[in-house]
Amino acid sequence: MNIFKRIFLVILITLISAAQTGSGKIIYQKALHSQGSNIQSADSRIARNHLKYKSTSTTVWGIGGTHIPTVNVYKHLAFQGVDNTLVVMLNIKYDTDPNPGMFPDNIVKQALSNANKANVKTTMLKLHLGMDYCDSYTRSAYHPNEKIFFENWKSICLHYAQMCNDNNIPILCIGCEQSQQTVDANYSYWEGIVSTIRNQYPNLLLTYAANSSEYKVDTPLKFWGVLDFIGFNMYFHYTDKLVSENPTLDELIQSYYAPIFNGKSMIDLINMHANAFNKKIFITETGLMPKDIGLSKAYDESSINEPTTYDGISLAIRAVCVGLCQNSNIVGFSWWHASTPFNYFNDNEVTSAEQTMHDYVKGGLI
Repeated sequence: MNIFKRIFLVILITLISAAQTGSGKIIYQKALHSQGSNIQSADSRIARNHLKYKSTSTTVWGIGGTHIPTVNVYKHLAFQGVDNTLVVMLNIKYDTDPNPGMFPDNIVKQALSNANKANVKTTMLKLHLGMDYCDSYTRSAYHPNEKIFFENWKSICLHYAQMCNDNNIPILCIGCEQSQQTVDANYSYWEGIVSTIRNQYPNLLLTYAANSSEYKVDTPLKFWGVLDFIGFNMYFHYTDKLVSENPTLDELIQSYYAPIFNGKSMIDLINMHANAFNKKIFITETGLMPKDIGLSKAYDESSINEPTTYDGISLAIRAVCVGLCQNSNIVGFSWWHASTPFNYFNDNEVTSAEQTMHDYVKGGLI
């Protein structure tokens, strides 16, 4: 064996050994640094955390009519190899309204049928509160009478647990970003909901989608202990650069290790919550707008009419797959979203973002 082969072998063994230790930094620094949409097969030989759940969010919503994801939308998901997380909007009329309203079941079932027609599996139903069945509502402002709300919420969760059971959907997300309801003082309400669901649907997996104020804490919420997965909605300030300024993959991934709360990085917070309860983290939302500013601001209303570029989302998908999700405490992700203003594909082309999702998910790299 000549000297060059020996050097190559030593480097390869070192990379594989480092990857097997679970060190996210070592993995991301050495794996999948190829450019373009096609990921080279040599990279796939490096050990990595292969996620159990990989999905994209679609939503049944209202305002100005009822909006149901079409079969064509789900055909894009089929091309990418991702499953469906179906977000179901629940209507409230004001911040203290304790009586959320539900869509007629046939509306939700139509979305599930459309996914089935495209051969896309729905792996999660995810419940979101909003005004006029619209997701723009800031749920952290919601503060109804707790006793009345939780009585109603239990009935709603049981209703959708039955729908999961009827449609072979393995996961129910029993809330999203309701930070005033998840405080430890309300633990008994959540424990009652979860225990009732488990008694009737023992095989159904449960999670909740927390916003940053619910996980950027020094002491994890007691609520996490009753769930199967701890759900985090994660939106990142990846870089100060515009997409057109060509930030690198390493720059994006470094943001996961930067201190963001009391000296803790996002990786630290993931590990803290997961280790506190010996549970996996499900990234219930992550994504960004297809705009030049997207890697700096995931959502920026002033940029909605700016030109579209999918390259920032493409790079962020790589960062999530190569960096964030190489943490063995993460079990899955649901990319936000199939629709505007977070859309990452369209019907006129295979965008760079859609191709990247295809390469990683359908290509079996994550």
